[in-house]
Amino acid sequence: MKPIKALVIAVIIVIMWSLFASVQVYAQPQAVSVSGHIYSEDGEPLQGVSVYFYIYAKLSFEIIERYYRFITDASGAFNGQIDPRARYIVYIVAPSIDEYIPVKIDLSEVDTLKVNSMKIEVKMKRAATVRIAGSPIFIGGVPLRFTLTVLNREGQPYSEAEGTVEVETIEQKLAIKPEYLHEYGQSNDAYILSKISGFSMEKAYVPYKEAVRLKLLYTVFDERDRLLKKIETTLGSYEAPLEIGDEGYLVDVTHISLKAVIETERRDIDYARSLIAEYEALGFYLVEENRMLHEAEKLVNDAQRLWSEGKGVDEVVPLLEKVYTLTRDIIPRKIYFVRDIAWEGGIVLPVFLALFSAIMAYYFFEDNRKKMMAFFGIYILMVLLFAQLYPGFPLLWKLNKEIFLAATSASFLGIFAFFYLFERYFEEIEVPAKITSMAAISTAFMLAKRFSKLKKFRTSITVFSITILIWAVVTLASFSTVYVKVTSDSPISNPAGRPIITIRKVTNGTVSPLNPLTDYQILSRHYILYPRIQDDLSKSVEIIVKGKVVHHIAGVDPKDPVLSRYVKLNYGEALLPRSFAGLIRPGENITIKFESAEMKFKLNLKVVGFIGEEIAAVKDPDGLPPIVTQSSAKEAQLNVSDIILVSRVTLEDVLKGMASPFSKSLKIYTVAILGMENAQTLANDLLERRGGDYIISFCEGESCKILKYGVKVQGIVEQGFAFLVPIFIVAFNVLATMISIVKERRREIFIFVTAGFNPLHVALVFLAEAVIYGLISGGLGYVLGMATFKLAQLTAISENVLLREKLEWYWGFLAIVISVIVSILGAFKPAMDAAFMFSPTEEKRIKVEAHVREKRRERISTTMASKIYTFSQRISEVEVEIFQPFVVGRLSDLKYGIVEKVENIEEHEEEERPDGTRIRRVTFDYTVSHEVEKPVTLEAELRIIKDAYSENYRVELEVRPKEEAPITLMEHVARIIRDILKDWEKEKDRLL
Repeated sequence: MKPIKALVIAVIIVIMWSLFASVQVYAQPQAVSVSGHIYSEDGEPLQGVSVYFYIYAKLSFEIIERYYRFITDASGAFNGQIDPRARYIVYIVAPSIDEYIPVKIDLSEVDTLKVNSMKIEVKMKRAATVRIAGSPIFIGGVPLRFTLTVLNREGQPYSEAEGTVEVETIEQKLAIKPEYLHEYGQSNDAYILSKISGFSMEKAYVPYKEAVRLKLLYTVFDERDRLLKKIETTLGSYEAPLEIGDEGYLVDVTHISLKAVIETERRDIDYARSLIAEYEALGFYLVEENRMLHEAEKLVNDAQRLWSEGKGVDEVVPLLEKVYTLTRDIIPRKIYFVRDIAWEGGIVLPVFLALFSAIMAYYFFEDNRKKMMAFFGIYILMVLLFAQLYPGFPLLWKLNKEIFLAATSASFLGIFAFFYLFERYFEEIEVPAKITSMAAISTAFMLAKRFSKLKKFRTSITVFSITILIWAVVTLASFSTVYVKVTSDSPISNPAGRPIITIRKVTNGTVSPLNPLTDYQILSRHYILYPRIQDDLSKSVEIIVKGKVVHHIAGVDPKDPVLSRYVKLNYGEALLPRSFAGLIRPGENITIKFESAEMKFKLNLKVVGFIGEEIAAVKDPDGLPPIVTQSSAKEAQLNVSDIILVSRVTLEDVLKGMASPFSKSLKIYTVAILGMENAQTLANDLLERRGGDYIISFCEGESCKILKYGVKVQGIVEQGFAFLVPIFIVAFNVLATMISIVKERRREIFIFVTAGFNPLHVALVFLAEAVIYGLISGGLGYVLGMATFKLAQLTAISENVLLREKLEWYWGFLAIVISVIVSILGAFKPAMDAAFMFSPTEEKRIKVEAHVREKRRERISTTMASKIYTFSQRISEVEVEIFQPFVVGRLSDLKYGIVEKVENIEEHEEEERPDGTRIRRVTFDYTVSHEVEKPVTLEAELRIIKDAYSENYRVELEVRPKEEAPITLMEHVARIIRDILKDWEKEKDRLL
């Protein structure tokens, strides 16, 4: 064992010595000598040229430099030493940056620890300046960063520089080719040079008066398919290259990217057009969607015209935003909405077809066998007909044949079994021995059916008139569920006290970040914007403060119209959760560490206090908190125990220098807008530019409204009462028909009465005939209406005839119900005439005295629940101290009544709630003993309330029975208080 132990110790010693030796090698390296000459393209030495050895990667924590800089002398020479414990990229920049193209030498793959020396010989080329203006615009996503690449005439990067770089290593000599800097804009090289020299990222350099081309390339995150995409545009061509001299050249990135956006929106229009064509082929009548498509085409043409005239973002972008919203949001949502309705209708509608087929079979045939055969044939015919008329059938067949076959088969079998297999339970009674209710109904419908078939022409006219009515209702009425812009009242009043708009995005019930370009940067050019910047709720974030972890951080503007009442933070100040109260004192300086998978940073902050619970109750006009710590819109709230609040500028400074702000772990979730002339107009415009995922709320005066796209039931009544006219006409037609039928059938009515029919049975015969008219007419009208939509799709859609296709499954049943109701309305009076033609009745009226009626009313209205009454009077702060004693004094005057009296009057101390509401209470009991079995006592509480942010008190009364009491007594107590308040209005000037 001893030799093994000695061997282990020896191995450990060798390993420790090796590690120590390697550390010594890294700790005490030998500097690398660098030297060289820089010349002009004519071979003349260049003096004052800066040669930067930028540290690309550090191999030791002891290196504190970011770069080494050497300057050439009069002979163009430079020399020096660099630390070998790093990897380098060399940049050569002329003393006048605009005079020569910068040169880059990539040494990042060279192991500097093995390098003995480097020698650089480079000729710099005279430059022409290209100015870079603006930044990329992209609709439907977020532009991330852009680069401007210099190409030669053939389209290859203009990078090959004249010169050599010799690197002498321990093992060999390396030759590295220098290259001209050819990527500008937001490229890594341009960013590095801007940090270490006077280089401007708003400039690019090309060979002086040489044929070149420029390629603008930018990356975007496209929300259409949630992918990163590259968009490029080349300026100049092989046939017509750019030759730039002293005059320079301007690359307007914004203007160029707008052209690409216009082309993108034209592709969006093609997408919407193909989507409409696909669903029109299934039978959908999409006239409104076609109108929106034409509107989008007009908008993109207008945008193209404005762009060609040199107009900027403010004129062009709003038009393109509307095009994107129409083609990628509103039109698809509308189509998918009606698709879902048609899918549901395709499953349920076969039930209507089977029912209507059974009605027709029962009407035309008496024999059961013929009924069954007719039912089968009519049902097959209706299914084939609706396969052409109703888009839900081909849609269901295309998407799921099994469900379609199951729905049609189950409907057929179900109705067949109900009417034919179970017919023995519902036999038609020819001559009943005793007229029961079921027998009367059966006989009435049997007689009505036979009577209607006797007068075929009159029946045809009546059925035709009702059919036309149902056709008109189905075709022209707007009663349906649609996907439209919806306006609703906000649950809160104006929190800012002046016109304000808030923008929020909610996708599938989840609060989503806004687009920093369109929702913030572009809007901020015209309006005063207050963005709420906070951590990305979809990612895991940790903010470490003195060893404790908080998961959220938000930046708040001290002038935020909603939050400024509660949070006013200057630059570098912070509010912490109250859990830090024992760990950190107000006024103490701290450093917080922000850590996420995408970014890390530190912030030096001064703690000015702790977050109060009242902030959690603050709401935007849309009813949601301005800052949320949960992504679910239904559960959105601010958890004040798990968030740090800082000033907005503090967080924005962290993001300065990043190519794409707000795209890593910090997002904008809401924006408050001030400075608009008409809040409602701007809010509607913003919603039309943003689409269905956005919620736009606005306040004007004290009230607030919420705008968003959603599902809404549009009723016929909204279009006026003109639709009632054809209903009255058809009902009058049925009335005239039924009156003539009654006059013709006096003999039959007399026979009914002598056979034992009472007036109800007689009336039922004529009502049943009207019902039969309605059943047949309703089904025929619905079929005719659906055929009209099919015809309109083929002929009227190009004329923009606005009809709303009735895809809901209930329209078939509703058509029958409406036709039956109209028929009954028309037949009711004639049926009553027939019922009493040979059976006069005596009308009796029971007279009740007034006091008995009053007693009954009180008994019916007895309750045990409390009731609250509010009054219109407002009491100022000055008046309230006199008002309360005045009320108490008047109540005290009622203490000594015999029939009714007030007892137990008690004044309570004023209380103040956490939200600032102040309440004064006066409680008393009201007892009445007149004309009641036992005394009734009501407990009453008079509240004098001053709401938060209100200048005056309001008055309300709550009355509560001790056991039970009539509501009339509670109303009497309210009248007593109302009379006292009227007396106060008369006497308050004297009392004050």
